[in-house]
Amino acid sequence: MESIDEIIKREFTLSMPLQYNSIKIASDPFAKGGDRLAYYGKIFSKNGVKDQVFKEYLSLNNKDNISINYKIPNEISTIASYFALKFEKKNEKCR
Repeated sequence: MESIDEIIKREFTLSMPLQYNSIKIASDPFAKGGDRLAYYGKIFSKNGVKDQVFKEYLSLNNKDNISINYKIPNEISTIASYFALKFEKKNEKCR
């Protein structure tokens, strides 16, 4: 079984560096959750235009919008997904 460090390294290592010419993000969010706002946006690269959703933490100051606050929930979600898939595979074998 993979260690948590191996899972994080596998899931968060980019095969290619991000390459884009510009990013445009809507000025107003389309959704508001308990702790984040969601904005529609577009990524413009040499391969074309890609629609994207950008999220920003709700905060009275910008100190909460630092990379570690985005990385930790993503790591937790990745690990939870990994174990959910493992569980599903074992559950299928038991049927």
